[in-house]
Amino acid sequence: MWAWLWRLLKRPDDQRVMGYDVRRDENGKLMWLDTESNWRDFTDRTDREVAREVDYRGPNLLPFNRPSGMAADQADWNLWWLDTFERHRRYQDNPERYIAYSVRARREAGLPELIRPEERPS
Repeated sequence: MWAWLWRLLKRPDDQRVMGYDVRRDENGKLMWLDTESNWRDFTDRTDREVAREVDYRGPNLLPFNRPSGMAADQADWNLWWLDTFERHRRYQDNPERYIAYSVRARREAGLPELIRPEERPS
């Protein structure tokens, strides 16, 4: 049933898949291209996530305003952003552009600087 998608994803050339511009790297890993379309989608999504973080009121059972994909008792925006940056470094062309935008958007919203877990005071 999903054979068409598998064939499409296995193609080695640059392509548009499910609304995103992607390519395969030299090891066959799927990479997001740094295109105007992907950038526009990224900035829209990042702006929404920053707004959700601004409205965050701490751990709660409802999914509102907590980081996407995190359980209520483990919701931590700091760790979510650090993980997001790591995914950019692994799967995104020109990852520093995307990371810099996220950091700048958070700063402009008045959010605290991100701290790596090993840098947190005990």
